[in-house]
Amino acid sequence: MLANCKGFTLIEATVSLAMITMIIAATAPLFTTVLQERQTVKQQLFAYEVIQNTLEEYRTTNEKPIAESPISKDGTDYLLTVRQDTESVIEICIKWKGKNGRNYEECGTGSHI
Repeated sequence: MLANCKGFTLIEATVSLAMITMIIAATAPLFTTVLQERQTVKQQLFAYEVIQNTLEEYRTTNEKPIAESPISKDGTDYLLTVRQDTESVIEICIKWKGKNGRNYEECGTGSHI
């Protein structure tokens, strides 16, 4: 009765399971790297937003922002620095360490109207 049963043998199932495990093990580090890079892009977008908001505030109030101020969001510490190039032009830079472990700095310049 069992002589005509068709199906997978234990060895075939074990080999298939081992192959699937190796594929998952090989792609797991890539997946974590992609997630870290995605979080770093979100941090970079936040940095651009801070620079733009600071420049807009300078343009509307005509008051120079605080020279150096720390900002913290979602467990990331940013350092905002403001430097006056000329009487009406300022440079705003923001530095932080990304979720991927690299240091980043973004800058923008602007003048009041």
